[in-house]
Amino acid sequence: MLRIPPLYGALALFTLLTTPTTQAVETLQLFAIFGEKAVVVIDGERRMLTVGESSPEGVTLIETRGDSVVVSTEGGEKTLALGNQLLAGDTRKVSNKVTIVQGSDGMYRSRAWINGQPLDVLIDTGASSVALSERHALAINLDYLSHSQPLQVQTASGIANAYALKIDRIKLGAIELRDVSAVVISGSYPTEVLLGMTFLERLKVVHNGRFLQLERRW
Repeated sequence: MLRIPPLYGALALFTLLTTPTTQAVETLQLFAIFGEKAVVVIDGERRMLTVGESSPEGVTLIETRGDSVVVSTEGGEKTLALGNQLLAGDTRKVSNKVTIVQGSDGMYRSRAWINGQPLDVLIDTGASSVALSERHALAINLDYLSHSQPLQVQTASGIANAYALKIDRIKLGAIELRDVSAVVISGSYPTEVLLGMTFLERLKVVHNGRFLQLERRW
């Protein structure tokens, strides 16, 4: 019987470095996205920009797109995807890291893409598996009945019927994992998707103050 401990999560922050588009700007770091606002660290200086606003360094926020933003510098427009890290002058991808900040309630929450569909998730190191409710599965058209194994799980509300399966792709910022074991639980529990250890065990997880740093192991 699979036990799913109480969930927890929090506000999301992700980081990346990208190739500069002008000689003046050495590094750009996308630190967080809040609707039409984004926190961008430009050569070490943190700037909160609204769409259409320019920083003193000449970086303009053009658009926010869920897990990425479009900025403009003297060299043209550049899409910055959360977590993708590039060194100045180098187009090679050098890291798969995501940093999430702890919320005022002590929890960690983010947006993930499951088989290409966006869902809010709770980063839960106490949950043994990635877990979705039946409602979540239906919302993203996840066929959890055809290729799954029926089982029962212990939830906060008692024993519930569930289905064990493999999810093709789960993407969190720059980290994308394939063939991730998960359970879909009948009913409305959990109220938010639990990103549990079947996902996190393949990452290096480091607590650093109020930040949770995730890095792909393999």
